[in-house]
Amino acid sequence: MPGSRGIFDIHMYNNDTDTKRLNETMCDMYNRAHTARATQFHLMLATIAQEGRLRRLYTQNIDGIDIQLEPLKTSIPLPKKGPWPKTVQLHGDLRTVRCQKDLHLSRFDPALFVSGSSPYCKECEEDGKSNTSRTPRSFAIVPIIRPRIWLYNDSDYPDSEAIQNVKAADLRAKPDAVIVVGTALKVKLAEMLVRDICHKAHEHGGFTI
Repeated sequence: MPGSRGIFDIHMYNNDTDTKRLNETMCDMYNRAHTARATQFHLMLATIAQEGRLRRLYTQNIDGIDIQLEPLKTSIPLPKKGPWPKTVQLHGDLRTVRCQKDLHLSRFDPALFVSGSSPYCKECEEDGKSNTSRTPRSFAIVPIIRPRIWLYNDSDYPDSEAIQNVKAADLRAKPDAVIVVGTALKVKLAEMLVRDICHKAHEHGGFTI
């Protein structure tokens, strides 16, 4: 997507105009992903996963098409301790939204974002109303919800620690084959992941593609 780095930046939440543009982009991507079908490559990955020949799928895709296949299921949020799911989403999942307090998760509903503005977390709002110990003023402090994806310059991605933990476990497992597909590795996290796992595979006589 042209100019995607400028759009997919945490700074897009700094003003209403940029937030509207980001949310419109998210809705368009969600609608496209919602009607998309798994490719032959997705099906091949699912097959080798089912056969027990795939230890892990690390993906930068946020469309969630791969995790719709049973052998490639993931967990949201990603657990900080094993056992870990087959798929690790490095950049999150567009089909899931989270509140800014990270208290609640729900499914992406384009109807909530179609106006361009970011909706408020209904669960947090209800929690505030039911908590009689809070002052009336605190009821107005309700966090917004946004897609649970990583954005450029976002230092608060909730799965960061879990990703490092599963990566460490996979390195200890001494991978014997690494296949890298469909990425320019422009994101530092992904570049470091590929570098470290490929290095570990070479150390133990494995191969990388």
